[in-house]
Amino acid sequence: MPRPSGPRIEINRRRLVRLYRKGHTLAELAPMFEVSEATIRRRLLAAKVKLRKSGRRVAPSDARTVAALYESGRTMDQVADVLGISKATVLRRLRSVGVPSRKQHGRRRFIDVEWCLEMREQGHTLKEIAGWLGVSTATVSQRLREAREQQAEAADAGAATPAEGEPPAD
Repeated sequence: MPRPSGPRIEINRRRLVRLYRKGHTLAELAPMFEVSEATIRRRLLAAKVKLRKSGRRVAPSDARTVAALYESGRTMDQVADVLGISKATVLRRLRSVGVPSRKQHGRRRFIDVEWCLEMREQGHTLKEIAGWLGVSTATVSQRLREAREQQAEAADAGAATPAEGEPPAD
């Protein structure tokens, strides 16, 4: 669909490019120039400006903020959520200021398997349960499978033990 053809709005190209290069987003620039984001985008492209990827950006100088949040005890996922960035960006920013990541080797997050089983019996999906717990669906699935295996082993062990007053099986 062609865009409406109205009078061309004059925009100071130098100012637009300067503000964009200083870090302003299309959404911030549009009201400044009283035009749409699409107009800002077209004008920047016409000025041969390479556009940044969309999404919330964390400047490399903000790596200290990322590090401070992480070092306060938050997980990478929590830092990413607070800042509106990806976990990969959090990791890159931590590395850029020399902060080592906390390793999960050998540590397992506690999951109340009984509660998970109750939720499954109520018809909730693994994805829903994982979301509530803040873990992956694979983690929930694995823990439920382990619990079922333990229950089966316990049932087998119980069946192998003779009842009181019965002679042991040969």
